[in-house]
Amino acid sequence: ISLLQYLESKGINSRCIRVASAGWAATYCSQLNRINARSMQELSRVWLADGSTDHRPLHSTSHILDTLVNDLKKSGCKLRTNCAVRSVSAFDRSVQLGMSDGSKLSFDAVVITVPLSVLKKKL
Repeated sequence: ISLLQYLESKGINSRCIRVASAGWAATYCSQLNRINARSMQELSRVWLADGSTDHRPLHSTSHILDTLVNDLKKSGCKLRTNCAVRSVSAFDRSVQLGMSDGSKLSFDAVVITVPLSVLKKKL
């Protein structure tokens, strides 16, 4: 049984499930419908509790990214890497990226990494 199915069986409302989903996505890079007891046990081996609510990875960032990319490929996701993105627009069921060459691409979900120097710039 997935974590999503468990929460639904306990009568948790959809708003709370969306909040839980966002938290799991941000913390563990996974969706509630893909998490079960076995995967939670596996996640606990690669993340170290760092206080009551914070977690930090036990492995290097490159190890985590390699693991994420391999898991996504195994699940059939199409990946694009090293693409310069100019804009991000989020919609109800998709995300649209404005690319540096002027094209626009739509996806169900995206993972974007941004250098700290770019985040510090006032755009």
